[in-house]
Amino acid sequence: MALRLLQPVDTTTAALVGEHPSGPLDSPVLVTSARDLGRTFGSARGRLLDAARHFFANGGARLYLLPFTDFEQEPEAAFARLDEIDDFSIVASPGYGSGAVIEAGAGYCERRADCFFLADSPAGAGPAEVSTLVEGLGVRSSYAALYFPWLNPASPVPASGFVAGVLARTAASHGVWRTPAGPDAVLRGAEGLTYSLSDSDRADLNSLGVNVLRTCRSAELTVWGAQTLAPPAQAEWKYVPVRRTAIFLEQSIARGTGWAVFEHNDEPLWSMLRRSIEAFLTTQWRLGAFRGAKPEEAYFVSCDRTTMTQTDIDAGNAIVLIGFAPLRPAEFVILRIQLRTASSGTDS
Repeated sequence: MALRLLQPVDTTTAALVGEHPSGPLDSPVLVTSARDLGRTFGSARGRLLDAARHFFANGGARLYLLPFTDFEQEPEAAFARLDEIDDFSIVASPGYGSGAVIEAGAGYCERRADCFFLADSPAGAGPAEVSTLVEGLGVRSSYAALYFPWLNPASPVPASGFVAGVLARTAASHGVWRTPAGPDAVLRGAEGLTYSLSDSDRADLNSLGVNVLRTCRSAELTVWGAQTLAPPAQAEWKYVPVRRTAIFLEQSIARGTGWAVFEHNDEPLWSMLRRSIEAFLTTQWRLGAFRGAKPEEAYFVSCDRTTMTQTDIDAGNAIVLIGFAPLRPAEFVILRIQLRTASSGTDS
């Protein structure tokens, strides 16, 4: 069986969801530039469209906009309208910082397992209110990150549109595994922070997994944190690039091995899956995705009778275990990918 090459999925397309008084409603609209945004929505303003402009100003190039009536009352229904598309990896609801919206966005991304949610703090909130918000979340998720404070004191705007552009820009130029924080994560077009934070404020928020925006030495505003809202028990998913890299790997592998559905679930298939996935991971390692001077320190692939039971084999489920070392050599984060095959190799 010839080697099947896997292709990397896109990690730069975003989807912004929220209310807007005019333009297309309740259905995702694809825009690919600030000019395209103007052609579609005219000169209209509002948080959703302003966030889209900030996305493009910060290096984003492909964006779905979903203006949804009564978004804040029905966030789950709004996010569900994104089900019809599958080529975005970043989601935000600019300016909606309630616990209900954060939980809905994070839960939606976790159920899909192919995208990541950028949460805003509530409008006008200070460190104490944001701490209370995070501590009061009913469910914490590694598929979401929270950014604080808002920007542009003269006319406050939420951070998520800026940050979505930074994530897209970073992934496009350096790879999804590059940390979207620090001097490389400058917020283009930002004109100041709406809240002046002390070192104590930053430390308290950081301990809760909140990503603080700050002014760096060049006087530019930048993202200064890359933590997810993962619960403490999920320490391996503490950082945004680790979760985003895992999403990238899972989706690239799942979509690139669809041909397995036509093959018998036996050793020839398992061997081909191992070879194809190892070739893909080798390419990502050489690009800098994993830590380790040698392949065996950076990643591994298992697909054989140690990763699946006879019941799995008979049911046509090929199970692949993948380990990758995102932070330190030979310290692996484990992914389990289940693929459908035609049948057991023992079928006649």
